[in-house]
Amino acid sequence: MLASLTAHIFPLETVALPPTMGHYIHAAFLDILRQANPEISERLHTDQNYKPFTVSPLQGKFDKQGKGKILIHAGTECWLRFTIMDDNLLSAIARFFLESKSTILRLGSSEFQITRLTTNGNGTNGNWSNCTTFEEILDRALPFDRLSIRFYSPTAFRVQDRTAGSPRNYVFPDPIHCFHSWLRKWDMVSPISVDKEALLDFVQRHIQFSRYSIKTKIMNFGGYKQLGFVGDCEYRFTNHVPSDGSGRASNRTQELLKQADALANFAFYCGTGYKTTMGMGQTRRQKSTETVRI
Repeated sequence: MLASLTAHIFPLETVALPPTMGHYIHAAFLDILRQANPEISERLHTDQNYKPFTVSPLQGKFDKQGKGKILIHAGTECWLRFTIMDDNLLSAIARFFLESKSTILRLGSSEFQITRLTTNGNGTNGNWSNCTTFEEILDRALPFDRLSIRFYSPTAFRVQDRTAGSPRNYVFPDPIHCFHSWLRKWDMVSPISVDKEALLDFVQRHIQFSRYSIKTKIMNFGGYKQLGFVGDCEYRFTNHVPSDGSGRASNRTQELLKQADALANFAFYCGTGYKTTMGMGQTRRQKSTETVRI
């Protein structure tokens, strides 16, 4: 099961906090899980390859304050988002919200009242709540030759710098890095496999930018900052080679396009790139009037 849960909250007192608070929301999520299922919580702490969730930055209308902070007045409604990509983790979180008598969420040293938790939206038209399965994502995929993607929170890829010999952040929406990221997370959480090598080879040979409009933006984690990009990109698959002389894409090509479409939809749940468990890489597929089916 894949779930995107939206929590609507407000501070009990006026507070000044860092503008993104991804690290606070990350800590709040782990605290909920610690109370709900200590065993899963411990695994998240110890297993660096087991990260079947993401969190968003805090969203709402805030007043700016000096020293890189925002002012949130008491009673101001805000919202944040958790995505969950593991059935056991989802069961634990659901049980916590159903059974817990506490409706307080602690962000740093500040307390926020939870007013409602939305779980049954459709993930469209600004609605960030939805549930689906890996099977549904694959079954509903279509062989589109264009993918329009929006990166809502700062997005970056952790890549190896061959010159320096150490990792660095890469802040450009290179489609190869996007698909590597989505495929790595799909492999981590999905019970259904896709042809990873064939798909990456297909993307490498056929994908290109149709357009993009991005800018860099800093993600503030309190003690340190991370640079990323936000904005819109449209990727297009070109130069298909029909196998039967009909001018239509082969069945194999259509299958690879469907897998690419499925991964673009999966990005809504898994995010893109680096530090998605701390608010970076919030991603969703956009509708495009130019998108066509092969």
